Amino acid sequence: MSETGNHSIPLKVRSRALDKELERRSCYTAADAKQFVLFALRCIQEPREEGVWPIPFCLMFLNPVLYNGVKLVDKWLAGEGVSIEQLQEADRLAYKAAREEAGIDNPNKLTGPQAIFWAAAKLVRAAMAAATAAAASERAFLSAFYARWLARQAANYARRTGQRLNHEAIDLQERLLSEILPPEPSSQQEP
Repeated sequence: MSETGNHSIPLKVRSRALDKELERRSCYTAADAKQFVLFALRCIQEPREEGVWPIPFCLMFLNPVLYNGVKLVDKWLAGEGVSIEQLQEADRLAYKAAREEAGIDNPNKLTGPQAIFWAAAKLVRAAMAAATAAAASERAFLSAFYARWLARQAANYARRTGQRLNHEAIDLQERLLSEILPPEPSSQQEP
């Protein structure tokens, strides 16, 4: 993965490298899936620069359904007793709102508010999948894997919430990746 803050590397290369790093992180359990959901949530909620409002989160105010979905995920992560049924309903509403507000689900084409609407919808669905992994022991692995995939999509959309892909968004996500989803010890060792 590129070094955080390395702006000499082209944006698309850094973005692809970040996606590959996310793909390399294992996600076999409900706890792993929850960490991916936390990563995606923080990609949406945290400011990219000190003292600046988080652009993705501010754009959430444009659609209360999506804003409420993100807040519900935050409560679920905090252990505040959010049920799978509540997440399922929030998921249904979030996907409907994202389709109405942003149109097609295409992370390579959308920027600005359209990208954050899809980031929110993917985040809510990732939380629902992670909650399902926690509740269903026989399908936990599949649900956890699906949660990771959705959280990666949410992060991809969140880094495109400006007018275009930018270094600050990638810097933030690289930092969050190292804080929330550090590589397994075996992948840090030299061959």
